[in-house]
Amino acid sequence: MSKRFARIIVASQLYARRHGGQYPASLDMLVPEFIDAVPEDPFDSKHEIKYDCADKMIWSVGEDCEYETPPSGRSRRCMRGFQRWARKIDGKPLM
Repeated sequence: MSKRFARIIVASQLYARRHGGQYPASLDMLVPEFIDAVPEDPFDSKHEIKYDCADKMIWSVGEDCEYETPPSGRSRRCMRGFQRWARKIDGKPLM
């Protein structure tokens, strides 16, 4: 897991603790109290890491530069030989 994902997960969990278990509606709500800025996608510097509040999930475009909104299935999916990463911010499994 990248440091970018880890920072968002920790920041989101801290946010939830301070807000009665409620996770942020967007990653922008973590700035500046918990993180300096929403990290850019490591594979696509034109976009930030994606976030779905309802599923409490963050993900990266991946090396194939295609987004699936939000990604489904396993935490690591293979698509055309590349890996797309997704993580639950609440520590629960994706499935």
